[in-house]
Amino acid sequence: MAIPRIIHQTARNLDSLPEEIRQNIEALKALNPGWEHRFYSDEAVREYIGEHFGERIRRAVGRINPRYGVVLADFFRYLVCYREGGVYLDIKSGLTRPLDEVLLEDDVYLLSQWDNRLGRPTRGWGQFQDVARIAGGEFQQWQIVAAPGHPFLNRTIQEVLFNMEQYHPSWFGTGHQGVARVSGPIAYSLSIAPMLPLHRFRPVAIEELGIRYTIYDTLRHHMAPDRHYSRSDEPIMLPA
Repeated sequence: MAIPRIIHQTARNLDSLPEEIRQNIEALKALNPGWEHRFYSDEAVREYIGEHFGERIRRAVGRINPRYGVVLADFFRYLVCYREGGVYLDIKSGLTRPLDEVLLEDDVYLLSQWDNRLGRPTRGWGQFQDVARIAGGEFQQWQIVAAPGHPFLNRTIQEVLFNMEQYHPSWFGTGHQGVARVSGPIAYSLSIAPMLPLHRFRPVAIEELGIRYTIYDTLRHHMAPDRHYSRSDEPIMLPA
């Protein structure tokens, strides 16, 4: 199979995760016994980047405001999937089917968008003004399924690195919108969209493959902490 049998996940540290998320990690392993599961703490992410990437990327990562650990997680998923390939899943995402059952031997990249039609739980999701020219809205990046070295990720890495280096709150914003523009789904979607006719990928409805956005019964986990980054008005990047 072109996509390596590796599942990548990251969070601040393993000990701080709620019990249901730690149980979900074990369920992912049990469902995919032929796959390697790699968990990376924030410390391990920084070590990985320091070991495998150059000074320019290390400097940019060092300027991320600690309030925005999500930017580190965003950037890391692009870097690790570009270098090694595999399946990246957000820590609150899960699987209902084995990956070997849903991935094809010749898959090199899966690309999915939100089901944002009227009457759907995710109605209107992914329809930022920034991506209005992309039919269907943003491309999801809470999961990435890729062979190593895919051009979509190379382009995304270059664009996100540029955004981080050029960041100013008056241009990109702060909180949820700022993160989406600097490193999140807006940056990802705008990087990929011009390249769609040039490189091979498989468009999918990702949840129909058993790859679930959330392990929770509702979307409450987005609303929880008072200190959630989406509510912050602090700048995303610290001064150089």
